[in-house]
Amino acid sequence: MTMLATYEQAQTILRCPITKQELRLLELQEVESLNDRIANGELRHTDGTPVKVSLEAGFISRDGRFVYPVLDGIILLLENLAIPVTRQKDGAQVALRAEKKVLQDFYDSIGWQKAGQETTSFVDALKWEDLRPVASEYIHDCHLRVNRYIKKQGRYLLDAGSGPIQYPEYLSYSDGYAFRICVDISFLALKEAQKKLGNKGIYILGDITNIPLQDNTVDGAVSLHVIYHVPKDEQLAAFRELHRVLIPGSSAAIVYSWPNSQMLKWLLFPRRIKRNILRWIQKLKSLVKKILRWENRKKTTAPVSVPETPYHYTHEQAYFENNLKGIKFEIVVWRSIGVPFMRMYIHPHLFGAAILRGIYRKEEGNPALYGRIGQYPLFVIQK
Repeated sequence: MTMLATYEQAQTILRCPITKQELRLLELQEVESLNDRIANGELRHTDGTPVKVSLEAGFISRDGRFVYPVLDGIILLLENLAIPVTRQKDGAQVALRAEKKVLQDFYDSIGWQKAGQETTSFVDALKWEDLRPVASEYIHDCHLRVNRYIKKQGRYLLDAGSGPIQYPEYLSYSDGYAFRICVDISFLALKEAQKKLGNKGIYILGDITNIPLQDNTVDGAVSLHVIYHVPKDEQLAAFRELHRVLIPGSSAAIVYSWPNSQMLKWLLFPRRIKRNILRWIQKLKSLVKKILRWENRKKTTAPVSVPETPYHYTHEQAYFENNLKGIKFEIVVWRSIGVPFMRMYIHPHLFGAAILRGIYRKEEGNPALYGRIGQYPLFVIQK
């Protein structure tokens, strides 16, 4: 499929994030006319910055007020990047919210950069995932859980906050779909996603709290470790937006994180037993450190240093139960333990892989329980 055919396909499902109207693909003569205006310095984005790059293609709102450019195959559908092409009654500037701007800058400049010339991993993965071989089977199996909760096939799968689709298992979610719609606030993320999906992808620079898709358009949706990076007062909006764009009878799988993992508090242990366990854990940690120093004595790779971290806020479970009214959802387990726990206590010489297989079996036996007491719940939204 050519890029033009992809854009023609996209115009059937896109909507203007400002007016909420349908979008139409610009005709060639319209693109040329707008490029003349850009060359003359006449046009600005809604955030007040001048439009500096000529359009390769673009979309216009039904009322003819706003144009959204296409750059390197990515449709720019953030409100602040809209181009007003008619005289506006309200000329107020539209800026990207500060927390979102920090997130965008972080992932464009740090998070989605490759961690080195000799690795395909991104800085994000090295910082926040356990990439050691001892954890690979458990991580792989948890990633594949998402497939159970979305349709196996359809026309459109929405990947809200797609990032670069950084793990191989993530690609499996859209195997049975004609198109994967990648929406992300990071331009670099979408460029990396293009390398993996090619013409099977529709790439949108957008905000998942204001998804630029028409109602009832996607056959399935996924959003992995994204919504807790959304400003805390807009996280419900992200859930509602994912529900809005689903076709009735379909579902969305959303990986979130709880503020505290109840499973790791050991509330069932008497204080004396807990104190003794912690004492043995400290001894075990000391032994592990000695083993790791011995294993790494010839390694010269410097640790990854991330000077900034993106915005992050996690609500308690009760917050969603009390506020997601009118949306049918269940909570199951995606992964019950976090990376700090794994890096500290799971090691190959201390039966680490066997321990993780045991944890996985427990999660499989009662996904609802571990979804509520573990670290990473999977919200399944039904429509």
